Amino acid sequence: MSKTRKTTLTILVALIALTMGFGTVGWMKELPAGEVGIGRLLEAIFLSFLAFGGDPLYRNPGDWTLHIARITGMLTAASVVFAFMMLAVKTSWDRRGILIAHDHTVLVGADSFSLSYAQAREVGKITILAMPNDIPALEPLAEDNRISLVAADLGDVSHWHKLLGAKPKRIIFGGSQAHINAQRAIALNELSDTDQSVAARIAQAKVLLRMDDDALARELEAWSPRLAHCETFSEGGYIAQALLTQVDFCDIAKLRSQDRVHIAIIGMGHVALSLAEEIAQRLHSHAMKERPLISTIDTRADDVDWDIRQDFAGVRNAVDLPKPLNLDACSFGPDLDDPQFETLLKRTEEAPLTAILVCVGDDKISARIGMRLRRAQTESRKLLAPTFVRMRGSGTLGCDQVNDISEGIYVFGGNTVRDQDISLDDMKLRLGKRMHDLWRTTLASSGRQDENIPWDDLTLERKRSNKRAGLAAVDMLRYAGLAAPDGDALSALRILPEAESRMRSNLIELQSLSKAEYNRYRAERFCAGWSYAEHRNDERREHPLLESHYKVTAKERAKDVSNFMAVIKESEIARQRNEHASPWRTVVRVGVMGPLVMSDADDIALKQAAQDILARLPQPLETIHLEVITPNAPGFDRAMAQALLTEWRTRRLHAADMIKMQAGKVSYLHNAALPWPDSKLDEVKNAAIKRTALNRFEAAETALDSALRGRIRTLDILGDIDPLAVTDEQRIGHAIQVASVCDLTVVGLREGSGSITRAALAQMSDGERVKVMEVTLG
Repeated sequence: MSKTRKTTLTILVALIALTMGFGTVGWMKELPAGEVGIGRLLEAIFLSFLAFGGDPLYRNPGDWTLHIARITGMLTAASVVFAFMMLAVKTSWDRRGILIAHDHTVLVGADSFSLSYAQAREVGKITILAMPNDIPALEPLAEDNRISLVAADLGDVSHWHKLLGAKPKRIIFGGSQAHINAQRAIALNELSDTDQSVAARIAQAKVLLRMDDDALARELEAWSPRLAHCETFSEGGYIAQALLTQVDFCDIAKLRSQDRVHIAIIGMGHVALSLAEEIAQRLHSHAMKERPLISTIDTRADDVDWDIRQDFAGVRNAVDLPKPLNLDACSFGPDLDDPQFETLLKRTEEAPLTAILVCVGDDKISARIGMRLRRAQTESRKLLAPTFVRMRGSGTLGCDQVNDISEGIYVFGGNTVRDQDISLDDMKLRLGKRMHDLWRTTLASSGRQDENIPWDDLTLERKRSNKRAGLAAVDMLRYAGLAAPDGDALSALRILPEAESRMRSNLIELQSLSKAEYNRYRAERFCAGWSYAEHRNDERREHPLLESHYKVTAKERAKDVSNFMAVIKESEIARQRNEHASPWRTVVRVGVMGPLVMSDADDIALKQAAQDILARLPQPLETIHLEVITPNAPGFDRAMAQALLTEWRTRRLHAADMIKMQAGKVSYLHNAALPWPDSKLDEVKNAAIKRTALNRFEAAETALDSALRGRIRTLDILGDIDPLAVTDEQRIGHAIQVASVCDLTVVGLREGSGSITRAALAQMSDGERVKVMEVTLG
């Protein structure tokens, strides 16, 4: 209900209440005294109703309350008549306005997602055409004054085409059923062939189809040639794009020392299948030794397997996608000893989980599964990974910020499209065109004119492929070691000149990026239904370039380098367009580790060390996104991290982040660092010493967190290992794990202490990637 209608109804209800209230009170006074009880009250109420019709009884009322009832009754009657007249006029006027509307968006069929998409796309007027029985559900969503909600028989194009307006700018078929959207678009196209007035009205309109069925979206031209130039979008596609753009799963796997990304997906509906395709096409970092592994779980395992083999077979060529596990995820919980979980647990032992995605269609069931997985993590220390639970009612498509890389629940997959989702779409198109134009230049110089096709003449599939390459720019920059800014600035692709120069000149890095881009291209072609063959055949979807990267000639790899150069060019334009926009910065990770015991005299050494660290960093500080990595144990780990962050803040630089790669919970770290009880002291004094030490540890952690302006992420590197059973060898391994993800590791050394740190230091290589800086303490 619109605000105007709510206000009108409120006024009418108030007038009615006043009339009935004053009328009842007045007539209770005027009625003969002999009538008593409920009968007298009912008579007074009945006489009060007569005020709305101007009954003669009110011409000479006795009591003043009846005078007020007479006036408010007349006002109420007049207001009702006026309201109905205005409603009729407004309905007629609105309908006429719709018929003559120009440069507006028309949404043919809608739900909360497609309406949100239209609102994010359109700043002007939006007309929603919906079946009469769908109107009540859409009314609460259409309270915006720029939205007109019109009931129409969408099964008869001869009826609803008139409601498109005179010159619509955009026609969006936004129902949740892909095949119905396709049929409505075909019907409109057929009508325009026979009715020139319809053709003239929609000639300049951009037609978009919501295709939540990805298999149908890929074969749109096969469904009908009339759909060949329609752009498509889907709820699952937007959710998958938002999640994988916001969360860097390759970096999570790297921080967790995993050789590959392993993601488990629970519930294999259309959103889950979109996520599987997005994972297959985007997670190809050269830092991973193996391609991604996707474990799928569904109670309809055989049906899901059949759907994958028939409609998504190419995904299995792009990633490792075993047969779905036939499990009821609602059975997850602390007790995972049942034989039905054996296959899943064995697989996670061989390839530890990077993340879990819960994508069942019902929010209540999703929440139940998420909480039971959380119990399995906290109580049994199994299935440890960040768990992303899809909740349609959560709001935006993306997820909450991932602050715990080890475990925890994060909600994603709402139905509100954000401005940054649209900005990402625009970037895909803009960069896809630029990549294609650069490739055409290469084709022209090599004499391959048969492949030199202008953008507007490309098939829908070729355009989609180029836009996928445009989206890959986000992943390409991450693989190059850059950190994305927040919000819309991410899609602006503004890279600082120093980072550009480094990427251009570093041949090894350029080759790695080229390989990652080639693997992405192969995966994208596989997902589109292509396969390898010695000779190209577009009708059979066969291509000779779908071999392993090392088998492709340098000449053929030129396309991958060309795409990278297109990203660089886009960055140059972005800098010229807005030189003050937040840029992508080079990530520099500095790790710290050292003894548990520190003294006040060490403060000077730490401050000097912080200055030396910043002086040793490989490029200007204003171009760096600093991440401090600390095991977060009391003593040097916290003190050095705090000194470094404090020094960084004094330089007034971009906010730094921190990752706490700790061996267990904070309470365990504190207890492990406590001094041994003194046998010469009684229990009370030892308890007081312990309490003082714990207070000091907590104050040190609070001071560390306060020194930070960016975000804090945590990672429990023990995983399912019992903290009380950790061996020295494992502790050494944990220290090396911290150093392995750092560009520079700062090690505090004190004579006669730090045996674990010294042992780890002996095994670290002071090579190109792992560099060590020693800080001598007093």
